[in-house]
Amino acid sequence: MVVLVVLGGVYASAKLKLELLPNVQNPVISVTTTMPGATPQSTQDEISSKIDNQVRSLAYVKNVKTQSIQNASIVTVEYENNTDMDKAEEQLKKEIDKIKFKDEVGQPELRRNSMDAFPVLAYSFSNKENDLKKVTKVLNEQLIPKLQTVDGVQNAQLNGQTNREITLKFKQNELEKYGLTADDVENYLKTATRTTPLGLFQFGDKDKSIVVDGQYQSVDAFKNINIPLTLAGGQGESQSQSDNKQNSAMSDVNQASPQQNSKASASNNISGMPTAKLGDLADITVGDVRTSISKTNGKDAVNLQITKAQDANTVQVAKDVQRKIDTFVDENKDFNVTKTMDTAKPVEKSLYTMVEKASLGTIVAIIVILLFLRNIRTTAISIISIPLSLLMALIALKLSDVSLNILTLGALTVAIGRVIDDSIVVVENIYRTINRFRRTTKR
Repeated sequence: MVVLVVLGGVYASAKLKLELLPNVQNPVISVTTTMPGATPQSTQDEISSKIDNQVRSLAYVKNVKTQSIQNASIVTVEYENNTDMDKAEEQLKKEIDKIKFKDEVGQPELRRNSMDAFPVLAYSFSNKENDLKKVTKVLNEQLIPKLQTVDGVQNAQLNGQTNREITLKFKQNELEKYGLTADDVENYLKTATRTTPLGLFQFGDKDKSIVVDGQYQSVDAFKNINIPLTLAGGQGESQSQSDNKQNSAMSDVNQASPQQNSKASASNNISGMPTAKLGDLADITVGDVRTSISKTNGKDAVNLQITKAQDANTVQVAKDVQRKIDTFVDENKDFNVTKTMDTAKPVEKSLYTMVEKASLGTIVAIIVILLFLRNIRTTAISIISIPLSLLMALIALKLSDVSLNILTLGALTVAIGRVIDDSIVVVENIYRTINRFRRTTKR
């Protein structure tokens, strides 16, 4: 029996998940849906209201909150406590799939609120030249792909990085010449640069997914985008101008001079339609833009945050990620790396404290029992009982699917003290009872 407890305890201690805090399940699921170019009112009418009406009557749903912003809708579904969130998420997805959205609406993304959504590690990167553009490029090309292969890493995200961004400054006189508005051009660009999946097609004996990539790989290609002149007076203009101005704009296009028509036709007509190049309608510039700011010790830096998978071991993930970081630093000597957050450290410290207190308590118990009882056999009972109690507790934690975190480690540390006290009292009482029985027998 003792051997089974020892083997089971050792196995459980090796398999128990180590994390900073227990995974407290929050009965909330967020549904995020994008709709490029849409106003808050449009996202409310086309997305938020439809999802709200569809999911409000689901079982165990306590509250539904919608937030409609430009280009996106966020619907928060709150469930009653003790709800099976796995089944709830599956049922919610089925209900949302029944909704018929417009073609421009993106696929709804379901995200369950959890403690695992917070980063477990964070690093700050910079180089000697303080060139954030180079830092961002190297991290995206060399480090991020390697980190995403680490077992237990769910996501590696950068903050404070620089992104290449194209800025358009429309030429109002050119727009008026072609009867276009800035909204017309912007709406067309959003549609033309969209990535569209066409489905699976069979090539030989293999099925492959075909996707139309609307992204442009160079600035010159972007400048040469042909904007159809049939957009003039279209949807973008109708939202901002009166019907009279729409008719006037259309009339301007129809009565355009031969020079204008020839210029439009020279811009590679789309299916015979007159077009104008984007470069003729706007001044296009490219620059590096930081969408977020990250600083370390007062200096600009790029911040890297690591999020672990729900069933991953925090301590093991931290060790594996650190090895990848060390290898990256060895290959890039000009990079400065600072660890700004590590949730594995408190867990390791708590684990070390528990082992230290257990060892110290066992030694003290042995010394006290030996000094007062002067009996090796009774001392051996305490030596065996304290570790066995701890191993049995680890087995119970494993069977209960409870992780080793600050709360459970603290509880085990307190329990060890109680076990030590109880072992001394019980052993002393047994020893006293045996001696009294012996004296009574002799009489």
